[in-house]
Amino acid sequence: MEKMDEFTYDTVPDNYREKYEKCQKNRIDAFVIVAGYGVLLIAVMLQAVGVLAGWRPVLAMMALAAVAEAVVLGIVRLCYHCSGKKLAALIRSREQSSLVGTFYPDYLFVAYGDGRKESISYSDITAVRETEAYFDICSGAAGLRLDKKYLGRDGILCLRNKMKKHCPHKYTCGLLPEDEPLCIEIGWGEGDREQAVECASMYMLYRLRYYYSEKRAGFASVLAAAVFFMNISNPMLTVTVCMCLIVGVSMLIMLVRWLVFWLTLKATKKNYANRPQDAKTIVELSAEELVIHTYNRVIGLPLDKLESVTEGERFFAVNDQFIFKGDMSGEEQSVLRGRLKKYCREGFRYIDAADPVRNQQIRSAVSLVVQLLFIILIILNYHAHPLRTGESFKSGTAPEERQGKSEEKTDGVPAVPYVDTPDKDALHLGSRELRIEDCYCGNAVNLSSRFYIENGILYGISANEHGELGRGDTDGHINARGYYPPYEIADGVKHVALGKYFMLFINEDNELWGTGDIPGTEGKMKVTKLMDHVRFAACTEEAMAVLKEDGTVWCGGTVKDLSGAGIVSYNGLEQTLSHMKYVTAGQNTLAAISDDNVLWTWGDNSYGQCGLPAAKEKVLAEPVQVREKVKSVWADALLYDSPEQYPLYDRKEPLSYVRHQTYIQQTDGEVYACGENLASGGEDVFVRVMLQQTDVR
Repeated sequence: MEKMDEFTYDTVPDNYREKYEKCQKNRIDAFVIVAGYGVLLIAVMLQAVGVLAGWRPVLAMMALAAVAEAVVLGIVRLCYHCSGKKLAALIRSREQSSLVGTFYPDYLFVAYGDGRKESISYSDITAVRETEAYFDICSGAAGLRLDKKYLGRDGILCLRNKMKKHCPHKYTCGLLPEDEPLCIEIGWGEGDREQAVECASMYMLYRLRYYYSEKRAGFASVLAAAVFFMNISNPMLTVTVCMCLIVGVSMLIMLVRWLVFWLTLKATKKNYANRPQDAKTIVELSAEELVIHTYNRVIGLPLDKLESVTEGERFFAVNDQFIFKGDMSGEEQSVLRGRLKKYCREGFRYIDAADPVRNQQIRSAVSLVVQLLFIILIILNYHAHPLRTGESFKSGTAPEERQGKSEEKTDGVPAVPYVDTPDKDALHLGSRELRIEDCYCGNAVNLSSRFYIENGILYGISANEHGELGRGDTDGHINARGYYPPYEIADGVKHVALGKYFMLFINEDNELWGTGDIPGTEGKMKVTKLMDHVRFAACTEEAMAVLKEDGTVWCGGTVKDLSGAGIVSYNGLEQTLSHMKYVTAGQNTLAAISDDNVLWTWGDNSYGQCGLPAAKEKVLAEPVQVREKVKSVWADALLYDSPEQYPLYDRKEPLSYVRHQTYIQQTDGEVYACGENLASGGEDVFVRVMLQQTDVR
């Protein structure tokens, strides 16, 4: 039976899963084991064959360092284990009521978190009621009551649309119009002042994350290994001072962040103490702005600037502006929650910040004490073995010999390749998540055309051989100097994409328009509207890929390989993927990233640029999942905007930053690439790369 669509009802707070995932990462452990015990093993082997004869004191100190490292690593693993076990129990208890619903043509299939499964036939459903707070699906055999708090915006829309489609006469709606202005007055009752301070402090800790955590425990383990190996093996004054500075700076950073938290909390307490008992917090939400009125200030937040919304049991935090729920009714909370999910979408998070502040402060204090002990041990070791610069590790070894050994280099380590980008800053490599607004193109160039956006107005410079300028003709209108002049095409434009014989653009109303020999059409010499509710669009030479607001990807035209042979042709615009958040294209390759950060590619794979070995698949006619934990992807060039200022028809040299390569940034920040001149020598064709900015000439 063909699957239609699905939704996820997740009752587990987001911060539970985040912490649990961190507890499962063992890369730090592997690094510590290899770096620590690997060095010790090599030293013991060299001593066994006589190379380090007479170095027993140094070997003893290295063994002591390894033992100390094992102790720290054991503490780290204990911290991981305890936190992971506690979180796993919490997640299991909350997952009992979680479920995934899948819509099929004749029934709704529900898989619960505890393993139960059931099917609800649309014909058995007696009523479907939607309110601001929940969906209530009633049937003779079974029913569902789904709190919207645990549904994402996409899940709400999926449920609403599918229920309207399959049960049109049974669906009733008790919703306020979404475009109706909203005004909520929030009062505080007895005891709310203390609760507000507690909730605000827990949220601030959640945001700051200055306290002792599993990640910092792993960092402390690596730092311990480096400190002991460097200082115990060679306790020189310079090394001792450097190690003390490293640990001291780490302590200072933690103390400063602790001080910032304390001062902020003190200011919050004072602010809440001065709040009149009968004061009201007023939240107003219009079509353009969210306004928060407190007793002493007014805060305005444009809706297009809402980046994050966090909801706890007793508060909302909108772009870090804290709103205590006070005496808000359940219906008011539901209405506000629904509106915020609409405007923030993937940025909405539900958390359980119930960990007492005192517990987190204790963990911070433990971390500070541990780091202080590091400094004391380093200083004590220096005074116990006061080697000075130039002195040998063992008697009889000349300073010149030791200096020569320290300058020896190990051969055979593969160098990390560099890849070119014309504008490294524009790639937003430091951002935590992919933002579609950062990916918009304002300047697209090919051999015969350049289309660019200035102040929202789209201009074109083109030979216009296929009507790309949208004027109804194919005349380039070259001027007396032999250049094609700029031509104004449309206003209110935010993104432009360019194929070989056509051009696409998206306006502020999220409408997709095009000109030229548009794939899937008979060719349009006039500006033509193609699709509504579009988030992004990208072009190969003769095909296009369109990402809609509902996460579906639609393709049109013909994707060809490097020789010009067709790989796949689409009949008009066909839906190719769903649940995607980004799509891009190169000359002959397309790529998309799903909502769960999985990379899909298809098209020409002659150089392995689709992320699979070229010997295995030369072309991919269908999208294939090739890599997980991918934040961003670029095809053929590491850029969003072309740096070129005129069509390339008279350029004699190829662009140095354009190759048959695909580049990705993982969710951990590392950048990898695959394709032309890049070979990892295995099934995984992606190799880690370094970025360098190239001059555009």
